Amino acid sequence: MTAIELFKQYMNQYWSELVHEDWLVDVITVRRTFIVHDKLKELIPEDLEQIRCVVFFSSDEQRLEVNVIQDTRGHKNLAIVCLKEGTLVHTVAAETLETTNERDAT
Repeated sequence: MTAIELFKQYMNQYWSELVHEDWLVDVITVRRTFIVHDKLKELIPEDLEQIRCVVFFSSDEQRLEVNVIQDTRGHKNLAIVCLKEGTLVHTVAAETLETTNERDAT
C-alpha cells in the first residue's frame, strides 16, 4: 500500500469528516533519536537509524498533520501519526490499517 493509499485509509477510518479537505504533502527523513513520543518509538524497529515521513498538512484552520512513517526507502509502512497543533492525537501501526483494507476488499 502506498503512503497516499494508507493516508486515505486512515482518514476514512478515523477522520472521515476531513477526507475531502485540501491537504499539502511533503517528504522528510529524520533520525529515530528525534522521535519524542514513546508510543511511536514502539512501532519503529530499533535497527532503523532513520525513518522517512510522508507528511500531510491540512490547509485549513484545524492545523492537523498526518505523518505516514516508513523505512528510509519508503518500501515498508510502519505507522501513521496524527498531530494537532504539534500535539500527538493518535498513533496506529500501519499493519492495522493495511489488514483492515485487505479484509474490506474481500
